[in-house]
Amino acid sequence: DNHPFVVEAFAKQFEWNFRYPGPDGVLGRTDFRKIDPMNNPLGIDFDDPASKDDFVSKELHLPDNVPVEMRLRSQDVIHDAYLPQFRMQLYAQPGMDNAFRFTPIFTTEEMRAKTANDKFDYELACNQLCGAGHFNMRRIVKVDDDKELKQWISTNKPAIDSYKPAAAAQQASLK
Repeated sequence: DNHPFVVEAFAKQFEWNFRYPGPDGVLGRTDFRKIDPMNNPLGIDFDDPASKDDFVSKELHLPDNVPVEMRLRSQDVIHDAYLPQFRMQLYAQPGMDNAFRFTPIFTTEEMRAKTANDKFDYELACNQLCGAGHFNMRRIVKVDDDKELKQWISTNKPAIDSYKPAAAAQQASLK
């Protein structure tokens, strides 16, 4: 199976959010004009059928031994997605869609055993000084086995359910 696990990392001062495709396996469109800080912070285009099952999380979970395609977007300034343990780094720039691919080969638990460090965590950090709150732009990355990843995914609900006011407003604007 050569299809990568797709996740979008969305950067803004001073946080990361991650968008995952739902059961259809396709990330829906986004539009910066649809960004609403309270109701649609990632600018998801809910008119796109592929967006209806996407979900958003502050947590970054990745599969073990599956190619990952991480797509990057920035709302405001240049950020830099740096994953030191995977030796991956790429800018997230406003108005530009960037992406990179890599394959995690050890789960977080396997790395804890391998390093004899039960506190080991993979990490994502912004490696571009992006403002006064730059130090907040870090996330723990969890590399899960298939069962753990499916369990975690099942605990998330589609973003459209969280962002209903924005979706309703988008629908009303079309009338």
